Order: sequence, then C-alpha cells, then structure tokens
Amino acid sequence: MKNNSKIKALVIGGSGSLGSEICKHMASQNYDLYFSYCKNKDKAKAIINDISPECKASCGFLELNDTKSINKIVQHLINCIHMIY
Repeated sequence: MKNNSKIKALVIGGSGSLGSEICKHMASQNYDLYFSYCKNKDKAKAIINDISPECKASCGFLELNDTKSINKIVQHLINCIHMIY
C-alpha cells in the first residue's frame, strides 16, 4: 500500500457555478481533485488550468441520466484508487 496522505476530493458538477467555486477552494487547500461536468467542457478545462500545479486535477463527463456515463466515471475512480493504494 502506498503512503499517500494528500487528500483527494470528488466534486459532482464541478463546472457549475457552485461546483467550480468548491473546486477552486479545495485546490487552494491543496486537495487533489476529480470533478465532473455535463454541459460545459470548456469551463471544466479552464478550471483545471486555473488550479495550482501542486494540485492534481482532472475531470470527466457525467450525465446522471446515462448509465454508461456513470459507469465510466465509476471505473475511472476505481482505477485512481488502485493507483493510490
């Protein structure tokens, strides 16, 4: 098991008005982030570009009405957990 004490955060709807502020705040507190977007891929990319390079940040498309979209995000998160631990 890797000893990785940095806190990770998942933000659903991270490209929205409130979600983007949550992402920015968590990054300012040195969290690594994974957040979802639905309609605004460009804003999601801009959020990643605005986050400090000391914080790892990535995003993915998530449509909560689409099972395939949910499964893809879940699989990505499982892969991330395996890389951490």
